[in-house]
Amino acid sequence: AIILSTGLAMFSMFFGSGNLVFPIDVGQMSQGHIALSSLGFILTGVLVPFLGIFAMLLFRGDTNSFFSRIGKFAPFWFSLFALAIMGPFGVLARCITVSHSAFCTLVPHTPLWVFSLVSCCFLFLCIFRKNRILPLLGSILTPILLLSLGAVTFFGIYSGTLPPATTDGAWQSFKIGFFKGYQTMDLLAAFFFSTFIINHLNQKSEENNASLSIFSKSALLGASLLSLVYVAFVVLGSIYSPHLQGISVPDMLSHIAFITLGPYAGPIACTAILLACFTTAMVL
Repeated sequence: AIILSTGLAMFSMFFGSGNLVFPIDVGQMSQGHIALSSLGFILTGVLVPFLGIFAMLLFRGDTNSFFSRIGKFAPFWFSLFALAIMGPFGVLARCITVSHSAFCTLVPHTPLWVFSLVSCCFLFLCIFRKNRILPLLGSILTPILLLSLGAVTFFGIYSGTLPPATTDGAWQSFKIGFFKGYQTMDLLAAFFFSTFIINHLNQKSEENNASLSIFSKSALLGASLLSLVYVAFVVLGSIYSPHLQGISVPDMLSHIAFITLGPYAGPIACTAILLACFTTAMVL
């Protein structure tokens, strides 16, 4: 049970605003080369962050010891820089704006400042007790997220037809996926998220070997789920590429949902986007 809940929590930690929209954008630009563009995205969007997780595991989650390898002042300055990008000046702000865009499909003309204020208050209530964050993520929020993502993905792929791959552009498709995977900024997140997970597992298990085994299996589960969802979203982007011309990247999933699910699209797509952004924002 702890492996399942921790693995699901890892998935939801990394699957945030950028992870929700970039794979669809990659699929749209893949020119039918789904396998290569997916491979490029998985290499930098899954493999690299999870290598970062295992690197932190070697240091038992001690960020000061880890970052001090690159200089005396690195633990402070690198952490300040990374957390600023992931927090108020980057990922956390993107989580709010992307989720606001999705919420406006249900409640149009909602002011961004009102939505931001309510979201941050709700976040505070969920993270007030830190020992309850991982159980809340792994046991409650992530299963709902996966169900909503599964509904959009299943009906989207079932209702569409894969376009034929172009005779050229294979290498370009791989490069697009490769560099888009970096834009999720999950490697930076891995350094700090892993500390949170390692401390949680150490509290659950007194034996280091047991904790290592649980961590490894949980990471494998989280990485597998991320890869599966990324491939599915690249496929969606490729299938509905003609319908996504002129659609902003944050609105692509909602647009696909409206095409495939009709009147049920709004609540389902909104739930998926809100939870994807919210679960990542909790840990940030």
